[in-house]
Amino acid sequence: MKTVPNILLVTNIIPDENGGGGSVSLNTLCSMYPSDRIGICLLNPTGLVIWPSSLSHVRHIVVKSPPEKGYEHGLPSCFRTSYRWLIDAYISQRFIPKIVRHITDFGKSCSAELVWIPLNSPVMIKIGRKVSNSLDIPLLTTVWDTPRYKLYRHGLRGTLLNSYLKLFGENIRASTRCSVVSEEMKQFYEERYGVPCVVMQHGIDRKHWREPSQGLQRDEAFVIGFAGSLYALKEWSALVEALNCIGWKLEGRDVIIRQMTNEIAFQLNGPARIEFYGWRPFEETLTLLSDVDVCYLPYWMDSFYEEVVRLAFPTKLSLYLACGKPVFFHGPRDSSPVHFFQRFPVGLCCHSLEKQNIIECLYILATDKEYYARAARAGREALEIELGLHIYRRRFAEFIGVSEERLVYTVEGHSRDSYD
Repeated sequence: MKTVPNILLVTNIIPDENGGGGSVSLNTLCSMYPSDRIGICLLNPTGLVIWPSSLSHVRHIVVKSPPEKGYEHGLPSCFRTSYRWLIDAYISQRFIPKIVRHITDFGKSCSAELVWIPLNSPVMIKIGRKVSNSLDIPLLTTVWDTPRYKLYRHGLRGTLLNSYLKLFGENIRASTRCSVVSEEMKQFYEERYGVPCVVMQHGIDRKHWREPSQGLQRDEAFVIGFAGSLYALKEWSALVEALNCIGWKLEGRDVIIRQMTNEIAFQLNGPARIEFYGWRPFEETLTLLSDVDVCYLPYWMDSFYEEVVRLAFPTKLSLYLACGKPVFFHGPRDSSPVHFFQRFPVGLCCHSLEKQNIIECLYILATDKEYYARAARAGREALEIELGLHIYRRRFAEFIGVSEERLVYTVEGHSRDSYD
């Protein structure tokens, strides 16, 4: 007798264990589900994809899709803004019906009983309800970032942006359940759309948890660690400028930034001590961060990002806590990390770009041994209660609507953790 439903996952992100946040999250979740009960349809502009070996046993197809930002390469910015609606209309007429038809055929061949779609781009928002209606099966949706932020990054403005926001809401209302990344997003979406939401924050496997640090790693240096995507550039620059003002010295120690990210997107106007490692695999990143003194978590303070910082949640926080280190949060007061820190006091928050305020926070972390150790211990509690893989697994089962015991526990020993 069948114990779990057949799921069709439709995504535009390759579920790769070596990718970014959404990619690794999907890989982890798919690996938890019985392989004979899941089919994956990947939308990709080129149609040329190297499928991850960790999911080679899962049935899948690749469907060619239009560029998510439209056909704007090489066009003047004024044209891209003024005529984006025309490009969008072309995509809707030319591509969307064909994509939905391909997905429907694949879903039927998999005997799909549920369709699961992350609403993370214009095309995904366009096809959500259409696929569900075409297959006549329930819709499950996932939201990682707020739609206004994601759609704006895809070049949508004005009336066109508002039409997509409306369509996003229709997808959520049509969902049986929606997975979200924070308690704030859960409360907001349940009140706004009347749909049950499940908080699914990427969890770290217990085997990777390091013991909470009791104090600084060394006497001669104070090392600040950073891993993942560096999107809060204004905050990052404020940190660097503050360190410049004290000559990269704190209480007689050299201050060093250890950075693991895939790009250098900032400028330096003077001498600095930055160890740049590029993008590293999870376990190597974990090892490098385990040798720092504090992990740095910047978040946008600009009012433009007010909604996203309040409702979204930084995936890298799970990794930081697994390293057993206190966290230096540098962002706005009204944000999901601050609310998380109020529940689990895992570090210190700085809500200012002023040099003096930044240095004062770093000084506390570098000199208050009791505070430092207490914050590191709170990180272990946060992993146990909120950010461990066991919690991620439990909530995934709730999201799908199955008993946790029906999920797969081990998948060939692969580690699937994220630090985006």
